[in-house]
Amino acid sequence: MEFTVIGDPVNLAARVEALTRIHNVDILVTEAVRKTLDARFVTRAMPPVAVKGKSEPVATFAIESFDPRRGRPTTAETPATP
Repeated sequence: MEFTVIGDPVNLAARVEALTRIHNVDILVTEAVRKTLDARFVTRAMPPVAVKGKSEPVATFAIESFDPRRGRPTTAETPATP
């Protein structure tokens, strides 16, 4: 069997991955992904860049580090950090 994935999200992911070389960082995420991360992920805004297939420059964020001391999200399964 052979599988393939196509569409705008896949194209954007490929463009963002290519931007890691331009910005000289290991991991980049889009604004949409950054909004889903909790405070333990330390991010740094990168300059927006025009990418093929998008009418507006794409804002990306480098993942600088993961700091478990910054607090965890409060959910039914995860108690709040004191």
